[in-house]
Order: sequence, then structure tokens, then C-alpha cells
Amino acid sequence: THTPHYHCCGSGGAELNPGSAPRDVMRKNMTRVFDEHLASDPSVVYIGEDVEHGGYYLVTEGLRQKYPLRVIDFPPDETSLIGAAMGFAHCGLTPIVEIPYAKYLDCGADMFYEAAIMNWLSNGKQPNGMLVR
Repeated sequence: THTPHYHCCGSGGAELNPGSAPRDVMRKNMTRVFDEHLASDPSVVYIGEDVEHGGYYLVTEGLRQKYPLRVIDFPPDETSLIGAAMGFAHCGLTPIVEIPYAKYLDCGADMFYEAAIMNWLSNGKQPNGMLVR
């Protein structure tokens, strides 16, 4: 059998053989990436429902213990989550907002639009950088 090799642009052209690394479930890979960002950038905060206990899909499992002041539980209110993320962004932080179910994205849509409009109306002086997961 032929195992394809992929060239990874981000690592100086090093080859990556997808068959040689152990496979892991997506949530563990996501946890690793969030852990790397929280470790490398003290301005990153992770907010969402039940994230202190791993979240609905255990994506934040173990992160509260490593970053007790930057992994924060919020009530189940998507509008408040996006609003809090705007406040964090205005203070110079980089929020990661966990909204566990796509069907609730519309609940926070108005506040999300406010974040985009505020950046535009302020001519970029009030950026609202955030990651919504």
C-alpha cells in the first residue's frame, strides 16, 4: 500500500506522514490547541457554559486547573457571552467564546453584529477580536 506524504508549509517544508502519528479524537486536538494558545499568550481567555468542568464536549478538560483565572464559566446566555467577549477585547484580551450548539448562535447574533459594527463605526479604534467556537 502507498502512504501519501504531505508537505507542511508551516514547518519549513517538512514532510508529514499522516499514517505515522497516533490518531486522536478531534476534541483532544482542540484541547491541545487551546492549551498551547493559553500557555503562549497571557491575553487569551476562554469563556462559555460549563467550561470550568470541561464543557459540553470536554474540549476544555483540564484547562481550568492549568489556567484558573482565564477559563471562566458563564450562564447559558449567548448574548451575554458575546457581550462579555466584547468587553474583554476592549481591555486588550483575546477571548475564545464557546457556544456549544449551533442552533443557539442566532441568540447572540445581535451582539455579534454590534461587535462588528462598533469596529467599523470607530474606524478600527475599537477592535473586537474574538474567536467564537
